[in-house]
Amino acid sequence: SAIDPVTGLHTQQYFQEFLEREWRRASREQKSVSVIMVEVDHFRAFNERQGKPEGDACLKSVADVLKPLVHRAADVIARYGGAGKFGIVLGATDAKGASMLAERLRDAVEHMQRPNPASPTTTILTASVGVASREEWKPEDGSSAAALVQAADRGLYEAKRAGRNCTRPAPQDR
Repeated sequence: SAIDPVTGLHTQQYFQEFLEREWRRASREQKSVSVIMVEVDHFRAFNERQGKPEGDACLKSVADVLKPLVHRAADVIARYGGAGKFGIVLGATDAKGASMLAERLRDAVEHMQRPNPASPTTTILTASVGVASREEWKPEDGSSAAALVQAADRGLYEAKRAGRNCTRPAPQDR
């Protein structure tokens, strides 16, 4: 199935297939494509402390908050990996537009005001977000859709290193 049973979002496999198609289209049409990676801060600890049913309910509520913000036909939001991570493909979206949406996504999670008793840094659920765009990782430079995901992941880990609950672009030092 292309739908994750916990969140109702697309699966990681669907995300990857969609991104490959979008990457090829963007390359043909010389358009931008961006990827955003969102990870619920301290979700593993939340899941361990609160239990899997509450962890699943948490993921569902985060998905319900993120989904309305990712609504264009050229966009896809998916559950990505296991522990509280979501991936977003933004067709025809440059770095500036992707960064603006990424911050809105982060802010939406924070404004849920959902308690996170497992977090050592805050009392509520927050998210770290990484962003990468095609104009920074062009195919003629040997990049690929997979490299775009890796770049967004590096931005995500920069956000986590910066203290979490923030948005960071992919570092330029590939």
